Amino acid sequence: MPPIAERSGVRFGCFVEMPVERGIAQLTGMRIIPVPPSGADKAGVYAAWARTATEEIKRSGGLYIHIKGPDEPGHDGDWEAKRAVIETIDRAFFATLLAGIALEEVVVAVTADHATPCALHRHSDDPVPLLLAGGGVTPDGSQGFSESACAHGGLGTLRGVDVMPLLVKTAGAA
Repeated sequence: MPPIAERSGVRFGCFVEMPVERGIAQLTGMRIIPVPPSGADKAGVYAAWARTATEEIKRSGGLYIHIKGPDEPGHDGDWEAKRAVIETIDRAFFATLLAGIALEEVVVAVTADHATPCALHRHSDDPVPLLLAGGGVTPDGSQGFSESACAHGGLGTLRGVDVMPLLVKTAGAA
């Protein structure tokens, strides 16, 4: 497998906890960035990850940050816990990240590697939302971040193989 830097022209660092994601990152030539493992204090860990990201973005052309949090409550069918985890990520990770970066100088992409609907208790092939913000991004007026809001946004519905070229192109415009 050719390194991601050869295919995209971008050197990536990554934060991953799970062995599968770590293996994929290593196979694609991403630099593994040590971060604290998630534990009981998820908000503290997410804030620490965001602080690390604000420093690491200066050393890497891109960062892949895999936050597993919402997946587990999806498997358990616990929508309230899933909502709470997403809200914690928003408050602790994204608020800290956005406070520490110059958004006009970077592109932030938020998406999921798969859907885990609570009703199914398993992964599905349902579309996942994609949000882009930062330099080079033209706002489309979307007011929410959900599967339906994103499907009706300026990006519409994309195939997974089209996401990386879009990110590289958008970041090049930043």
